[in-house]
Amino acid sequence: MTVHILCRDVDGKRLDLYDLELELFRSNKDLVLVISKLNFPEEPILWSGVKSLWMNSNNGKKCNPPNYSSKLENLANRIRTYIEESGVYIS
Repeated sequence: MTVHILCRDVDGKRLDLYDLELELFRSNKDLVLVISKLNFPEEPILWSGVKSLWMNSNNGKKCNPPNYSSKLENLANRIRTYIEESGVYIS
């Protein structure tokens, strides 16, 4: 499943520059979330499975996390917790 997360400022104004793409799938029995910035294709991609790691968007190799990594890792953890606690099934 792929979801686009539409970003807004505190007043509700759209900030489409910062929109995210969230891909959800199962690898074996583990839930995996992949988060990327739609409008910044050169930025690293977060792979959040059993472990979280950052990948270079061009070659898929592991890379150093960006300076905003904790925000996206926190978002991934919150989404994972919601899915697991709500009983939503992702195949």
